[in-house]
Amino acid sequence: MSLDQQPPLGSAFKLDKYELSRELAGSGIATTWAAKTADDDRNYVVLRLNRNVTKKADTAEAFLRDAETGKLAPHANLVPVVQCGLADGEAFVVYEYFSGEALSSLITQAKTDGIPASISLRIGRDMLEGLAAAHRATPALAHGELNPFHMIV
Repeated sequence: MSLDQQPPLGSAFKLDKYELSRELAGSGIATTWAAKTADDDRNYVVLRLNRNVTKKADTAEAFLRDAETGKLAPHANLVPVVQCGLADGEAFVVYEYFSGEALSSLITQAKTDGIPASISLRIGRDMLEGLAAAHRATPALAHGELNPFHMIV
């Protein structure tokens, strides 16, 4: 099966050692997949750079370089990078899976219910601490799409 296609319902396909079971999100640049391995029972998230983007050598190299740097920036408010590389002509990054709610969902709910100031301040502080840790990495990391859809609370 081409990796540019969604697997049939109820099936999975492999990218390197990861069984990709369902697409979580997608854009013109990359898709994000729920994944597991045969090695363990842990859940992972695989970010696949779309093939048309991977073909641009500078973009794929920068993507993988940032992912490698992400391994060197451990912080409680950053999702750990497990692995990154090229497989089947695609650049990919594997992250630990964290359950939770996207900040965007909380914001939508807050339009009717509101968010206590103490919670808003905690979310903002945690986000800034994670960003500071990323910026302290060598070389510094910059998140290209920092938005509430990419933050788990």
